Amino acid sequence: MVPENRVLSGQELTHGGTKVKFGSKTPKIVVRSLLFLVGLVVLVFVYRSLQPQEETTPLVLSEEKGLTLLNASYEGWDEAKRSWLLEAAQIFQTKDGKNSTFQGVKKIQFFQKDQRSLSLKADEATLDLKKNLLMLTNVQGYMTEGEFTTEEMSINTKTKKITSSKRISFSKEGLKVEADQMEGDFETEEYIFCGNLHVQQKNNRSRGETFRYYAQEDRFEIQGGVEVELEL
Repeated sequence: MVPENRVLSGQELTHGGTKVKFGSKTPKIVVRSLLFLVGLVVLVFVYRSLQPQEETTPLVLSEEKGLTLLNASYEGWDEAKRSWLLEAAQIFQTKDGKNSTFQGVKKIQFFQKDQRSLSLKADEATLDLKKNLLMLTNVQGYMTEGEFTTEEMSINTKTKKITSSKRISFSKEGLKVEADQMEGDFETEEYIFCGNLHVQQKNNRSRGETFRYYAQEDRFEIQGGVEVELEL
């Protein structure tokens, strides 16, 4: 079966108008008052037309058609199983339903085994259903007992692969890791950090080529040209 994603809820904006109707037997004083007001409006209009005009920024309207929802939720499904949930301040879905953009992402939760989950927050996100790719900017995430921050991150919602090509910082009790990039699998919960690697552990600092974190077992390995500095 083809995975089905669903927009759950939102608010739509509507516009209304009113009509005012005057009777045929209007008192003369009312007619005179209306004529006076019309003349005053004409004078004001002529006066303003003679004043220097300020430059204004043109309003650009998007030609892309679709549905915009406020304070809405979006679900990702893998056959009959819900695999992830996203909540955002604003969701825009294109008319063909193949692409969605999210503003003010309050929560993204990927459901794992044993009721475990990977949860994220982000400023913005885009979803390409053709590629099953979710792109995030200014991300803050939580895994097991740790958390991480980075500027950009991509997640393949089908293969469960997660990557970040920007500087990333990961921390948990007694441990802090910084690296130029990270890749992993949120189903197996194995993550690899590499590039200009710095590891801070209680009383020592370490350097190496890669830092492997096994979240299910809550253990890690530093590999490749490891250097350790002890703080006495």
